[in-house]
Amino acid sequence: APVLRFPLNGAVDVPATPELIWYASPQASAYQVQVTVDSLFSSTMVVNDSTIADTTIQLPVLAPQQRYFWRVRALNAGGSSSYAGPQVFRTSGITGDTSTVQELQIEESHIYPNPFKARTTISYILTAQGPVVIEVVDALGAHVATIHSSYQAEGPHTVEWIASGTPAGAYFCRIRCGRASAVKG
Repeated sequence: APVLRFPLNGAVDVPATPELIWYASPQASAYQVQVTVDSLFSSTMVVNDSTIADTTIQLPVLAPQQRYFWRVRALNAGGSSSYAGPQVFRTSGITGDTSTVQELQIEESHIYPNPFKARTTISYILTAQGPVVIEVVDALGAHVATIHSSYQAEGPHTVEWIASGTPAGAYFCRIRCGRASAVKG
């Protein structure tokens, strides 16, 4: 089953038009996403889409201050995986334009030290608000850790990663905000 990334389980003040993000499943050719207000998924679905080829979906405008449940499963010619989730989030009371980042700016000189040691600081600037996921990957692009996952405002941000248990070495940061992403090392 896929692994759900954003919004985090129990997230609050999620924008009225959130983007759902999950990790890819090996062998998946598509994904089915379900979103509802019912934790048992037995009532009318807000979203029930089984044609998603990417690991993200931008939802339509949702009701403010409402609790939503979401889950995802992988599909291929052999059938489907079990659902990942469900996870729950609550929308904010703000309606209207909740645009996400179209461009992501990262201060290249502020990922230090690299090679990473026990503690590393990542500084970046968002040119617009949006859901931010920061992952550490190795030289082959394999996921090592997710060090940040939240909705953030436009402007400068700093995240510190305490890499206890991770061997010293050269790693890269994959920063994703909305549909924009950047990899820096």
